[in-house]
Amino acid sequence: MPFNSQTASLAGKKSRRGKSKITPSIKDKMDLVVSENLDHLLGHIDELSSSERIRLNQVILSYLKPKF
Repeated sequence: MPFNSQTASLAGKKSRRGKSKITPSIKDKMDLVVSENLDHLLGHIDELSSSERIRLNQVILSYLKPKF
């Protein structure tokens, strides 16, 4: 079966990738919650143990560094 515009259209209709289920309003609310929690956490970072600080860095870096 050759790959042309007609077969590409059919393949696109079968694709499992769909629209995001996160609406812009939900995303805005999630951003607000995350920023408030991060501000609180960074304000109280001196109360964390060494292992908790390391874990915090690991989690934050997983979002900042690209994965290969």
